[in-house]
Amino acid sequence: IRNLMKVFDKHRIKTTFFLSTQCFSAKGKTYKQINKELKNAIKKGHEIGLHSHADSDFSIQKKLSKKYDATSAFFYNYEEKLRIIKAGKELIKENLGKTVAKDLISFRWGNWAVDSGGAKALDRAGFKIDSSAIPGIKGHTYDTMKHDWSKVNGHYPWKLNVSDYQSVKGNSGVVEIPIATFEFFGFRLRADPIYSVLLNRAFAEYYRNVDRSKKPFPFVLMTHSSEATKKEGKMTQAALDLDSFISFARKYDDVEFVTLKEAYKRIKHTTS
Repeated sequence: IRNLMKVFDKHRIKTTFFLSTQCFSAKGKTYKQINKELKNAIKKGHEIGLHSHADSDFSIQKKLSKKYDATSAFFYNYEEKLRIIKAGKELIKENLGKTVAKDLISFRWGNWAVDSGGAKALDRAGFKIDSSAIPGIKGHTYDTMKHDWSKVNGHYPWKLNVSDYQSVKGNSGVVEIPIATFEFFGFRLRADPIYSVLLNRAFAEYYRNVDRSKKPFPFVLMTHSSEATKKEGKMTQAALDLDSFISFARKYDDVEFVTLKEAYKRIKHTTS
Protein backbone atom coordinates (compact mmCIF):
# COMPACT_ATOMS: atom_id res chain seq x y z
CA ILE A 1 0.00 0.00 0.00
CA ARG A 2 2.84 2.39 0.82
CA ASN A 3 4.37 1.94 -2.63
CA LEU A 4 1.06 2.62 -4.34
CA MET A 5 0.50 5.66 -2.13
CA LYS A 6 3.88 7.06 -3.18
CA VAL A 7 2.69 6.97 -6.79
CA PHE A 8 -0.72 8.46 -6.02
CA ASP A 9 0.75 11.19 -3.78
CA LYS A 10 3.26 12.12 -6.47
CA HIS A 11 0.48 12.69 -9.00
CA ARG A 12 -2.05 14.02 -6.46
CA ILE A 13 -4.78 11.63 -7.55
CA LYS A 14 -7.54 9.79 -5.68
CA THR A 15 -8.23 6.11 -6.23
CA THR A 16 -10.43 3.24 -5.03
CA PHE A 17 -8.92 0.53 -2.82
CA PHE A 18 -10.95 -2.68 -3.06
CA LEU A 19 -10.30 -4.24 0.31
CA SER A 20 -10.25 -7.95 1.05
CA THR A 21 -11.21 -8.27 4.71
CA GLN A 22 -8.71 -11.10 5.01
CA CYS A 23 -6.32 -8.33 6.10
CA PHE A 24 -8.20 -8.07 9.39
CA SER A 25 -7.19 -11.60 10.33
CA ALA A 26 -3.64 -10.29 10.87
CA LYS A 27 -2.35 -10.08 14.43
CA GLY A 28 -0.26 -7.72 16.54
CA LYS A 29 2.21 -5.46 14.76
CA THR A 30 1.10 -6.53 11.29
CA TYR A 31 -2.54 -5.69 12.04
CA LYS A 32 -1.55 -2.28 13.39
CA GLN A 33 0.52 -1.57 10.26
CA ILE A 34 -2.37 -2.54 7.99
CA ASN A 35 -4.85 -0.37 9.86
CA LYS A 36 -2.42 2.55 9.84
CA GLU A 37 -1.94 2.37 6.07
CA LEU A 38 -5.66 2.00 5.37
CA LYS A 39 -6.61 4.90 7.63
CA ASN A 40 -3.92 7.02 6.00
CA ALA A 41 -5.39 6.26 2.57
CA ILE A 42 -8.87 7.18 3.82
CA LYS A 43 -7.59 10.40 5.38
CA LYS A 44 -6.07 11.38 2.03
CA GLY A 45 -9.43 10.99 0.28
CA HIS A 46 -9.09 7.57 -1.31
CA GLU A 47 -12.20 5.40 -1.49
CA ILE A 48 -12.58 2.04 0.25
CA GLY A 49 -14.53 -0.63 -1.63
CA LEU A 50 -15.20 -4.26 -0.71
CA HIS A 51 -13.41 -7.16 -2.43
CA SER A 52 -14.73 -10.68 -1.86
CA HIS A 53 -12.46 -13.75 -1.71
CA ALA A 54 -14.47 -16.00 0.60
CA ASP A 55 -12.26 -19.07 0.22
CA SER A 56 -9.12 -17.27 1.39
CA ASP A 57 -10.73 -14.77 3.78
CA PHE A 58 -10.29 -16.16 7.28
CA SER A 59 -12.01 -13.11 8.80
CA ILE A 60 -15.22 -13.84 6.86
CA GLN A 61 -15.01 -17.54 7.67
CA LYS A 62 -14.54 -16.84 11.37
CA LYS A 63 -17.38 -14.35 11.45
CA LEU A 64 -19.80 -16.73 9.75
CA SER A 65 -18.39 -19.86 11.43
CA LYS A 66 -18.05 -21.56 8.07
CA LYS A 67 -15.27 -22.61 5.73
CA TYR A 68 -15.65 -21.64 2.07
CA ASP A 69 -13.99 -23.50 -0.78
CA ALA A 70 -14.59 -21.22 -3.79
CA THR A 71 -13.79 -17.68 -4.87
CA SER A 72 -16.41 -17.48 -7.61
CA ALA A 73 -19.98 -16.40 -6.89
CA PHE A 74 -21.18 -19.21 -9.18
CA PHE A 75 -20.58 -21.75 -6.40
CA TYR A 76 -22.87 -20.14 -3.80
CA ASN A 77 -26.61 -19.69 -3.64
CA TYR A 78 -28.14 -16.24 -3.28
CA GLU A 79 -28.53 -16.40 0.50
CA GLU A 80 -24.91 -17.46 0.97
CA LYS A 81 -23.64 -14.68 -1.29
CA LEU A 82 -25.66 -12.14 0.65
CA ARG A 83 -24.27 -13.39 3.97
CA ILE A 84 -20.70 -13.17 2.66
CA ILE A 85 -21.20 -9.62 1.39
CA LYS A 86 -22.90 -8.43 4.58
CA ALA A 87 -20.15 -10.00 6.70
CA GLY A 88 -17.56 -8.08 4.70
CA LYS A 89 -19.40 -4.83 5.32
CA GLU A 90 -19.62 -5.57 9.03
CA LEU A 91 -15.89 -6.33 9.24
CA ILE A 92 -15.07 -2.98 7.65
CA LYS A 93 -17.34 -1.27 10.16
CA GLU A 94 -15.69 -3.08 13.09
CA ASN A 95 -12.14 -2.36 11.96
CA LEU A 96 -12.29 0.97 10.13
CA GLY A 97 -15.32 2.61 11.73
CA LYS A 98 -18.97 3.43 11.09
CA THR A 99 -18.24 6.33 8.74
CA VAL A 100 -16.18 4.18 6.36
CA ALA A 101 -18.85 1.47 6.41
CA LYS A 102 -21.60 4.00 5.75
CA ASP A 103 -19.70 5.34 2.73
CA LEU A 104 -19.12 1.82 1.34
CA ILE A 105 -20.85 1.65 -2.06
CA SER A 106 -18.28 0.02 -4.40
CA PHE A 107 -17.66 -3.69 -4.83
CA ARG A 108 -15.46 -6.05 -6.85
CA TRP A 109 -15.90 -9.80 -6.63
CA GLY A 110 -12.65 -11.74 -6.33
CA ASN A 111 -11.32 -12.99 -9.65
CA TRP A 112 -14.02 -10.89 -11.42
CA ALA A 113 -16.39 -13.76 -10.66
CA VAL A 114 -19.77 -12.19 -9.97
CA ASP A 115 -22.98 -13.75 -11.34
CA SER A 116 -26.70 -12.94 -11.48
CA GLY A 117 -27.31 -13.98 -7.88
CA GLY A 118 -24.30 -11.91 -6.88
CA ALA A 119 -25.79 -8.89 -8.63
CA LYS A 120 -29.03 -9.43 -6.71
CA ALA A 121 -27.15 -9.77 -3.41
CA LEU A 122 -25.18 -6.58 -4.05
CA ASP A 123 -28.41 -4.70 -4.75
CA ARG A 124 -29.98 -6.04 -1.56
CA ALA A 125 -26.88 -5.16 0.48
CA GLY A 126 -27.08 -1.53 -0.65
CA PHE A 127 -24.10 -1.31 -3.00
CA LYS A 128 -24.36 1.20 -5.84
CA ILE A 129 -21.31 0.21 -7.90
CA ASP A 130 -19.84 -3.07 -9.09
CA SER A 131 -16.55 -3.18 -10.98
CA SER A 132 -16.08 -6.90 -11.53
CA ALA A 133 -16.70 -6.99 -15.28
CA ILE A 134 -13.88 -7.66 -17.73
CA PRO A 135 -15.72 -7.41 -21.07
CA GLY A 136 -14.98 -10.18 -23.55
CA ILE A 137 -13.01 -12.35 -21.10
CA LYS A 138 -13.79 -15.62 -19.38
CA GLY A 139 -11.51 -17.97 -17.51
CA HIS A 140 -11.02 -20.72 -14.92
CA THR A 141 -14.01 -22.43 -16.54
CA TYR A 142 -13.44 -25.71 -14.74
CA ASP A 143 -12.34 -24.57 -11.28
CA THR A 144 -13.56 -22.55 -8.31
CA MET A 145 -12.36 -19.20 -9.69
CA LYS A 146 -14.70 -19.36 -12.69
CA HIS A 147 -15.56 -16.03 -14.31
CA ASP A 148 -17.37 -15.31 -17.56
CA TRP A 149 -17.89 -11.93 -19.23
CA SER A 150 -17.66 -13.31 -22.78
CA LYS A 151 -21.11 -12.00 -23.79
CA VAL A 152 -20.31 -8.40 -22.84
CA ASN A 153 -18.90 -6.30 -25.67
CA GLY A 154 -19.31 -2.70 -24.53
CA HIS A 155 -17.37 -0.72 -21.95
CA TYR A 156 -19.84 2.05 -21.13
CA PRO A 157 -21.31 1.57 -17.63
CA TRP A 158 -24.70 -0.13 -17.33
CA LYS A 159 -27.09 -1.21 -14.59
CA LEU A 160 -26.73 -4.85 -13.61
CA ASN A 161 -29.52 -7.29 -14.37
CA VAL A 162 -30.28 -9.67 -11.49
CA SER A 163 -31.59 -12.33 -13.88
CA ASP A 164 -28.74 -12.13 -16.40
CA TYR A 165 -25.68 -10.32 -15.11
CA GLN A 166 -24.16 -10.10 -18.62
CA SER A 167 -27.20 -8.27 -20.01
CA VAL A 168 -26.87 -4.50 -20.36
CA LYS A 169 -30.65 -4.15 -19.87
CA GLY A 170 -30.48 -3.50 -16.17
CA ASN A 171 -33.14 -4.01 -13.53
CA SER A 172 -31.16 -3.29 -10.35
CA GLY A 173 -29.80 -0.27 -8.52
CA VAL A 174 -26.21 -1.38 -9.08
CA VAL A 175 -24.19 0.29 -11.84
CA GLU A 176 -21.51 -1.85 -13.45
CA ILE A 177 -18.38 0.20 -14.19
CA PRO A 178 -16.24 -2.39 -15.99
CA ILE A 179 -12.49 -2.73 -16.07
CA ALA A 180 -11.22 -1.67 -19.49
CA THR A 181 -10.07 -4.52 -21.75
CA PHE A 182 -8.23 -4.52 -25.05
CA GLU A 183 -7.10 -6.83 -27.87
CA PHE A 184 -3.52 -7.88 -28.53
CA PHE A 185 -2.71 -10.50 -31.19
CA GLY A 186 -6.04 -12.25 -30.66
CA PHE A 187 -5.89 -12.14 -26.87
CA ARG A 188 -8.10 -9.92 -24.74
CA LEU A 189 -6.26 -8.33 -21.82
CA ARG A 190 -7.27 -6.27 -18.80
CA ALA A 191 -6.12 -2.69 -18.35
CA ASP A 192 -3.33 -3.43 -15.88
CA PRO A 193 0.17 -1.92 -15.52
CA ILE A 194 1.66 -5.43 -15.69
CA TYR A 195 1.16 -5.05 -19.46
CA SER A 196 3.45 -2.01 -19.50
CA VAL A 197 3.58 -0.13 -22.82
CA LEU A 198 0.60 -2.10 -24.16
CA LEU A 199 -1.56 -0.33 -21.57
CA ASN A 200 -0.48 3.07 -22.87
CA ARG A 201 -1.37 2.06 -26.42
CA ALA A 202 -4.75 0.75 -25.30
CA PHE A 203 -5.55 3.99 -23.48
CA ALA A 204 -4.60 6.04 -26.55
CA GLU A 205 -6.86 3.87 -28.68
CA TYR A 206 -9.79 4.37 -26.30
CA TYR A 207 -9.14 8.10 -26.19
CA ARG A 208 -9.25 8.39 -29.98
CA ASN A 209 -12.33 6.25 -30.54
CA VAL A 210 -14.73 6.43 -27.59
CA ASP A 211 -17.65 8.84 -28.01
CA ARG A 212 -17.59 11.24 -25.07
CA SER A 213 -19.77 13.95 -26.62
CA LYS A 214 -22.83 13.22 -24.46
CA LYS A 215 -21.47 11.45 -21.39
CA PRO A 216 -18.10 10.87 -19.73
CA PHE A 217 -16.30 7.56 -20.20
CA PRO A 218 -14.52 5.87 -17.28
CA PHE A 219 -11.38 3.99 -18.30
CA VAL A 220 -10.94 1.66 -15.32
CA LEU A 221 -7.41 0.54 -14.58
CA MET A 222 -6.72 -2.19 -12.03
CA THR A 223 -3.73 -3.47 -10.10
CA HIS A 224 -2.99 -5.40 -6.90
CA SER A 225 -0.96 -4.16 -3.96
CA SER A 226 1.05 -7.40 -4.08
CA GLU A 227 2.11 -6.54 -7.64
CA ALA A 228 3.55 -3.21 -6.47
CA THR A 229 6.03 -4.57 -3.96
CA LYS A 230 9.09 -6.80 -3.93
CA LYS A 231 9.80 -9.01 -0.93
CA GLU A 232 12.20 -6.45 0.54
CA GLY A 233 9.67 -3.65 0.05
CA LYS A 234 11.04 -1.98 -3.07
CA MET A 235 8.81 -0.98 -5.97
CA THR A 236 8.24 -3.54 -8.71
CA GLN A 237 8.33 -2.78 -12.41
CA ALA A 238 4.52 -2.84 -12.38
CA ALA A 239 4.47 0.01 -9.84
CA LEU A 240 6.96 1.98 -11.92
CA ASP A 241 4.88 1.34 -15.04
CA LEU A 242 1.77 2.56 -13.19
CA ASP A 243 3.64 5.77 -12.43
CA SER A 244 4.58 6.09 -16.10
CA PHE A 245 1.03 5.37 -17.26
CA ILE A 246 -0.42 8.13 -15.09
CA SER A 247 2.10 10.60 -16.52
CA PHE A 248 1.26 9.40 -20.04
CA ALA A 249 -2.53 9.65 -19.63
CA ARG A 250 -2.43 13.09 -18.00
CA LYS A 251 -0.95 14.57 -21.16
CA TYR A 252 -4.31 14.09 -22.89
CA ASP A 253 -6.96 16.81 -22.68
CA ASP A 254 -9.93 16.33 -20.35
CA VAL A 255 -8.50 13.30 -18.55
CA GLU A 256 -9.09 13.12 -14.80
CA PHE A 257 -8.19 10.45 -12.25
CA VAL A 258 -11.09 9.88 -9.85
CA THR A 259 -12.48 7.28 -7.45
CA LEU A 260 -15.27 5.00 -8.62
CA LYS A 261 -17.63 6.84 -6.28
CA GLU A 262 -16.84 10.11 -8.07
CA ALA A 263 -17.20 8.44 -11.48
CA TYR A 264 -20.60 7.09 -10.38
CA LYS A 265 -21.80 10.57 -9.44
CA ARG A 266 -20.96 11.82 -12.92
CA ILE A 267 -22.52 8.97 -14.89
CA LYS A 268 -25.48 7.77 -12.79
CA HIS A 269 -28.00 9.84 -14.73
CA THR A 270 -26.85 8.42 -18.08
CA THR A 271 -27.05 4.66 -17.31
CA SER A 272 -30.02 2.47 -18.09
